[in-house]
Amino acid sequence: INCKVLAQKLNVKIGQVTLELAVADEHLAASVLPGVNTLVRISVGAGPEPDGPLIANDVPSRVEDLVAGAEARELGWPGDVLWVAAPHYGGDVEIPERGTSCHVSWPTPVGMFALPASFEGRDLVGPTVRAWRLRVRGPAARVQRRRYVRVPWTGAVTVQVLDGAGAPDRGDGRGGHDARDGHDVRGDHDARTGHDARADRADRADRAGHDDRAGRAVPDGRDGGAVPDEPEGTGDGVPAGARALAGTMVDLSEGGIRCMLPPPQLPAGQRIVVVFPVAGRILHCRARVVWTRACTTPVGTFAETGVAFDDPEEHGDLLRPVVFAEQRRARRAGLS
Repeated sequence: INCKVLAQKLNVKIGQVTLELAVADEHLAASVLPGVNTLVRISVGAGPEPDGPLIANDVPSRVEDLVAGAEARELGWPGDVLWVAAPHYGGDVEIPERGTSCHVSWPTPVGMFALPASFEGRDLVGPTVRAWRLRVRGPAARVQRRRYVRVPWTGAVTVQVLDGAGAPDRGDGRGGHDARDGHDVRGDHDARTGHDARADRADRADRAGHDDRAGRAVPDGRDGGAVPDEPEGTGDGVPAGARALAGTMVDLSEGGIRCMLPPPQLPAGQRIVVVFPVAGRILHCRARVVWTRACTTPVGTFAETGVAFDDPEEHGDLLRPVVFAEQRRARRAGLS
């Protein structure tokens, strides 16, 4: 066997597969949009520049409606449009100026995606829900969010499962909604209310056309439709009555944990509270599921779950020295 020729053929084959995967990933990103009821994070710029300073970063919200592709053109929209629940953040009393840069990010089974957009106005979606109208300004891009050093970490963890709005999910069907499985519960016609969503989108397009000609975004002057406030809890950050899952931590970082939980798997984007001991304290961290997969071990099948903290700075000062100390210990153990 000519090893040199074989190596060249393997390199060509690997390069071809890598190129095909890169093209497929580019096509996926160009076409992906978050569906109705998807839990998302909104970053709001201080102006129209996409890379400018932010006045709000990673604020939780939810997609209330969208029009895209042929439907958007048929209804008279200038491009793909999302309506998201009005986010809460410091200074949100005044809505952004029309054209303000925004980014929408959300988890998927194949990773985190971010979508560039701009604030175009505020509309009523359905009879009562107030939402931000965001115009999509480019294709979604896959983002790598691993910004923190991870170290192996073994210990007990309790995961408190919240519903899509941040309230306790008691596992009885009363907490949560179909945002957890990405299902669009509204469709074009709501049999419960008689509301015609398609007609509503067309009406919004007509109203937005008047707003565009006026060169400004016109608020509707009503409240409602925003993501609900955090629920009342037990005083230690854990909502009363939340469904609890007992698991084992696998690794730890300032930004999140990886753990093994009992099946079934929690969906990407699921809001949770993780409770675990570290450095002599019991931490309660609001978080969300980034990814999950089935993992079979000699003792059974588990849901391996990657978790990102909502606010890594909340316990960063406590976790940082713990992570660095574990790094030093592992290096010493490797050198001995």
